[in-house]
Amino acid sequence: MDQHPEPSESETPAQMEPTLDEIEPIQEVEKFMQIQRDRLLKIYIGQDTTQPPFLIQESTLINSSDYFLNIIRNNREGICLDSGVLYLPEDGDKALAWAMMLYWMVNKRLPSGITESQDFALRGKHLLLFTQAWVLADKYLMSKLQNTIMMALINHFEDYALPFDAALVNKLLSTSPVDTPLRRILSEETVHIMYAEEPNGAFPGRRMKSSELVASDGARG
Repeated sequence: MDQHPEPSESETPAQMEPTLDEIEPIQEVEKFMQIQRDRLLKIYIGQDTTQPPFLIQESTLINSSDYFLNIIRNNREGICLDSGVLYLPEDGDKALAWAMMLYWMVNKRLPSGITESQDFALRGKHLLLFTQAWVLADKYLMSKLQNTIMMALINHFEDYALPFDAALVNKLLSTSPVDTPLRRILSEETVHIMYAEEPNGAFPGRRMKSSELVASDGARG
């Protein structure tokens, strides 16, 4: 038995065409079409534009940051919409932190294993990277990334103390804005390596002295 009735004479060819809502697979086609329309932006960090830019889909960038949503939609300075290029010369010293931030935008998580190294020098570099990425997230209105980094730091300091390195501690404190959760947790960990009974298992009995602390004011938020 024929399950498909003949179209009525009153139906036009256009009316006989299925609508998007009537064809479920078309939703996947729409997603594909959206990807094709989604521009790949080039982001140049620092003054040297001869260096390879970071690449990211426009939708990923604006869905992660209200700041970039605003400047792209309003064609603010620093972005060439026709060519899809964004210039951020003031972030030249934070290229690696930018890489971490973009990794989070795409994957919605931080790189695994970071800050877990037993190498004090390497762990210190990781902590500085986290601090710089938090500051960038603050600048570009990415509170979810800030919260992710804060949770990673809290978990890290449950198992590890700050490395005993006065230059590193001062750099962390000078980078972190005053009156922020980031500054508070770093200050607490600094106090720990100055006054705790066992401030650092690798250097028993050795503490950071208050005279070595030269970055007590921190960065301005």
